[in-house]
Amino acid sequence: LDRLARESRQDDPRLQRELAVAYQKIGNVQGNPNNANLGDTASALASYRKALAIAEPLAAAHPMDDEIQRSLAVIYEKLADVTAFRGDVTSARAVSGKSLAIFQRLAGRAPTAVRPQRSFAISRVKAGDLAGHPSFPNAGRKEEALEHYLRSATILERLHAANPSDGATTRYLGLAYERVGTMRLELGNPREALASYRRSLEVRERLAREDAAQVEPRRDVGIAYEKIGDASRALGDRRTAMENYRRSLATFEALAAADPRNANARRTLASGLERMAEALGEFGREEEAWG
Repeated sequence: LDRLARESRQDDPRLQRELAVAYQKIGNVQGNPNNANLGDTASALASYRKALAIAEPLAAAHPMDDEIQRSLAVIYEKLADVTAFRGDVTSARAVSGKSLAIFQRLAGRAPTAVRPQRSFAISRVKAGDLAGHPSFPNAGRKEEALEHYLRSATILERLHAANPSDGATTRYLGLAYERVGTMRLELGNPREALASYRRSLEVRERLAREDAAQVEPRRDVGIAYEKIGDASRALGDRRTAMENYRRSLATFEALAAADPRNANARRTLASGLERMAEALGEFGREEEAWG
C-alpha cells in the first residue's frame, strides 16, 4: 500500500480516496477498539495518519465532493477512537469535533437523505461518549454528553418515523435512548432515565422480532432489560429491578449457550451475573449473591 501511495497519480481523486480508505481500514484491523483488532494501537495511529496525509489535502481540493468529505470524516472518527483509548481524551475530542463538523455539513446539504442524516446522528453519539459517558474514556462533561445524545435521538426519531422498517436506523435509535438514559442516571434523574431505557427497549424489541435470526438485536434487548433494572434499582423498586435483571440474564445465557465460542457473549453474560450479584447483595440476599 505504501508503494501504491508513492506511485499513485496525485491528479486522480478517486484513486487517492481509495488509498486513504485502505489505510483507514488497515488501522481498524491493527488496533481500533470498536471492532475486532490486533491490539496494536501504535500501528493503527500510524495508518490513520497516513490516511489523513492523503485525505485532508484531497478534501480541501474537493470541498463539494460528498464521498471524499465523508471519507475524511470517518478517518477522523476512527483516529479519535484510538486516541481516546490510549488515554488522550483532549486530542480525541478535538479530532472528533472535526469529524462531527463534516458530518453536520453533509447532513445540511441533504436534509431528507437517510445516510448523511444517520451518520450525523451517529457522530453525535461518538461526541457524547467522549464528552462524558462513564463506560468510555471521557472528559467528565455529563451535561454536554446528554445534549449530544438527545440531539442524536431527535434525528433518528425523525428518520424512524419516515421509514420504520429501516433496521440500521432502528438499532441506532435504541442505542441513542440507552445513552440518554445512562446520562440521566449519572446526573441523578433515575425516573427520567427509566423512561429513556423503556423507549430503548420498545425500539429494540420490535427490531429483534423483525430480525429474529440476528444475535445483536437480541443482545441489545438484554442490555435494555439490564438498564431498566439499573434505573429501577436506583429508584428503590427492588421487584422491578430483579425482574429485569433476570430477563436480561436469560437473554445473555441463551446467546452464550447458542455460540460457546463467542467471547463477547461470554463477557456480556459475566457482566450480567456480576450486576445481579451486586443487586442481591445490596438487597440483603448475600447468600443468593454468592451462589
